[in-house]
Amino acid sequence: MQTAEAAERKCFTWFPQSMDKKAVLPSIFCRYSSEQLRKSPFRVAYSRGVDEQSGRDIQVLVVEDQALMSQALAMFVDAGHGMRCVGIAEDGAAAVRMTAELQPDVVLMDMQLPVMDGVEATRRIAAAQHVPAIVAVTTFATEEYLLPAFRAGVQGFIVKDSRPHEVAAAVVQAFEGSMPVSPQVSRALVQLAVTQPDRSADAKELPEPLTPREREVLACLGQGMSNQEIAAELFVTEATVKAHVGRLMAKFGVDNRVKLVVNGVRLGLLTL
Repeated sequence: MQTAEAAERKCFTWFPQSMDKKAVLPSIFCRYSSEQLRKSPFRVAYSRGVDEQSGRDIQVLVVEDQALMSQALAMFVDAGHGMRCVGIAEDGAAAVRMTAELQPDVVLMDMQLPVMDGVEATRRIAAAQHVPAIVAVTTFATEEYLLPAFRAGVQGFIVKDSRPHEVAAAVVQAFEGSMPVSPQVSRALVQLAVTQPDRSADAKELPEPLTPREREVLACLGQGMSNQEIAAELFVTEATVKAHVGRLMAKFGVDNRVKLVVNGVRLGLLTL
């Protein structure tokens, strides 16, 4: 029997750097409909996505000005278990308006948008009454977008060459309150942080040393792994991982996973 991973490699090579995205996407759409995606072995590679309290699917708004890319993201969301694309916005202003109208749970936000860029759109959405989890989606993990996006209110950051199951996993993680960050984005953020001239007191010595298990969890975080992935890697429950992450944040005196990784590097506890 074909595994989900094998099916993914066969059906959904998600834009290798050497390939033209616009040339690849039409062939994907010609071969596979959304219904075929739902029935394929690949579907089981997606993380869970149902809102357990309400029993409904996670509602996702895709914000992307390139039609082929937006259709691809929407297709991969719809093919995932327990999540649904409720709309596509083609510019930042439309993203702000549609977020207010549709009230999605998660927004996949491109940063390079016409009319209003992704950073400004994120800032306006974050200032509104209904604030969804916003995950930035961009081609390049550069300083131009990373820090401004996080300051504007982005909860996670993935690159456009992420695999389909990674996009779906990012939706679930953001919805659950985690911070989905692609490994290359984690590395870029750390490099930005450690080269900043103003290194704040965040890098102070830890008041309490880390346990061996906490070091293992920190190493996994440095690889951009989700709680679910860490649990599988360390053979523990997600609740245990969440508890370890909480203790790590308390020891480091930070409030999110990115700062945790950054300070781990600064203190020599983590190498990326």
